[in-house]
Amino acid sequence: MSTGDAEPTSTDRSSNAARWILVAIITSFWVCRLPVMLRQIPAQDEDYFAVPGWTILQTGLPSIPYLPSRDETAAFYRADDLLYALPPLYFYSQAAVYAVTGPGTGAARVASALAGTLTIWAVYALGRVWLPRRGDALWAAALFAWSRVFYFPCVIARPDMLCGLFGVLSLLTASWWWTSGRLRWLIAAAAAIGGGFLTHPFAIVFALQVGLWSLCRGPSWFTRLRDATVLTTVALLVAALWIPLILVDPDLFVTQFGNNVFNKAGAGVLSRLLWPIESLRVQWPLFVEHTGPLQVILLTVSSGVAVARVDLVRTEWKRPVLLLATVGLYLHIALQGTHPTKGYWVYTLVPGFLLAGSLLSRLTLRTGGAAAVGPVRFTAAALLAAALLLPGAGVRTLLAHLRHWNDTAYNAPAFTQELLSNTPSDGVQVVDPGYAFEFHLAGRKTLLGLNFPFFYDVSDERYHLLVAGPTSLRDGVPAALEAEYQRSFGDKADLFACYSELYTAPPHRRPVMESH
Repeated sequence: MSTGDAEPTSTDRSSNAARWILVAIITSFWVCRLPVMLRQIPAQDEDYFAVPGWTILQTGLPSIPYLPSRDETAAFYRADDLLYALPPLYFYSQAAVYAVTGPGTGAARVASALAGTLTIWAVYALGRVWLPRRGDALWAAALFAWSRVFYFPCVIARPDMLCGLFGVLSLLTASWWWTSGRLRWLIAAAAAIGGGFLTHPFAIVFALQVGLWSLCRGPSWFTRLRDATVLTTVALLVAALWIPLILVDPDLFVTQFGNNVFNKAGAGVLSRLLWPIESLRVQWPLFVEHTGPLQVILLTVSSGVAVARVDLVRTEWKRPVLLLATVGLYLHIALQGTHPTKGYWVYTLVPGFLLAGSLLSRLTLRTGGAAAVGPVRFTAAALLAAALLLPGAGVRTLLAHLRHWNDTAYNAPAFTQELLSNTPSDGVQVVDPGYAFEFHLAGRKTLLGLNFPFFYDVSDERYHLLVAGPTSLRDGVPAALEAEYQRSFGDKADLFACYSELYTAPPHRRPVMESH
């Protein structure tokens, strides 16, 4: 009988079933997340990070046109000219999506979700290397896809998710290199690290993690140093792709990048690495808040079980996995310092979710060590996973949008169009961060309605109209601008609905008309 006529083996059938289950996990993510991604009001710095992809398509350079800061101590000093506060790769991925879909916050979120989709696959692939069974990797991918640490970065227009993807890819390809010794996988790991550096400075965490790991393989120190040199060189070459853009205005790069990255992390890197207590004091509450107490318990128990010599990881991988997980946590806390960002736990906690997936997978197996899954045990494990994952998983947000599907107040793009249709098209308009990008896209002369000096303070600007929203109302922008209330839109009482108040400027705050 020819090879083409051979019956599929049980391994082939298992592999095909796993692919379909993985597709189902990813599909469930898109079905449940896409409506919120397309409808929810922008927040969490999306007013900064959704627009540069559009300016790249227009001018070839990332910028934030409605943020004309001239404070040299601010993170976005002259960001309306050129954006250097963070590396630009996420913005170029945005531009690629915008070229297909057109610009908008929803499309920018799709760029993050695409990175998230690849990350789910990478977590599964990493589980196939580290964990004993294919089912363990599927459980890990499902837990990760429905975790809080994944939910937030994959549905907002920020670089967190793309950077996390590069981190997981660096672990995956480095694991393939560790197993096979093939140079191409070491180069791939280095390229992933370089891609991470082109996305966010957080990449230093997995750069050091994989770099230290590369020094542990090989028959001699010569080969280990050679491999580490290859890793470092390729990573730096990839990261150097930012240099042509930096050379456009190197002084502005030094100011912006220094203000946004180095000045927010606290004490020097070496002191944080040697004594990370202050970093731990800041990062631990962020970790618990972002991950959720139930999932913190899941990750802690899974790690403890793994340390207790239970077979959650392949025997040859147990020590590397536990060391990588520990070193990753330490580097994350120490290097992030007092920087209050939370989204990058999406990378650091991947080993924890792999261990958690393996643990829940064990609970589904029949008693006696057989590999077969018991239906009752599987159901119990699935219910346990749901109980741990669903609180804080965005279910209430999704249900609110589905219940109010035809209500403009629950559809940020439609709500913003309503605001545009009820405001004049001329004059200088100060606009809440939730609506600023769309006002800019509509051709309005827009200033960001923010009074946070480290980023931008609109308080001293002259203007005609203030379109206030959740952020500007919370921060007292109308009072700072001496604005005069006119009318409101939306539902202020509902957390999930859009809301805005329109104000006009008093005569002495309006722009001075130039005489001709």
